[in-house]
Amino acid sequence: MVDMRNEYLRDAYGQVLMVKDYLERSTEQMEGEIRGEKKGIKKEQEKHRQDYYQRVLKRFKMNYDEDPMFLKDLSLEAYEQIYEMMFDGASIDEIKDYVNSLK
Repeated sequence: MVDMRNEYLRDAYGQVLMVKDYLERSTEQMEGEIRGEKKGIKKEQEKHRQDYYQRVLKRFKMNYDEDPMFLKDLSLEAYEQIYEMMFDGASIDEIKDYVNSLK
């Protein structure tokens, strides 16, 4: 009777270890997928920011005779705002003031 009980407990313990291993692997896999998705989102955001920077740079060069280096390394939101400012006919001083207010 004791041997049957010990065998049952060994089998149950083995099953618990299998389930624990499965859950750990599943959790690691899900965490890896989440990290991958976050990296993908960040890459997409960076690509969008760079695209907007190029758009702002092109319009800036068409409208102003100033060096556009002060526009480098701003956020996507800043580029969107600057693009709107240029579209609305803002002066170079207004744009520079806006960029300086961000720093």
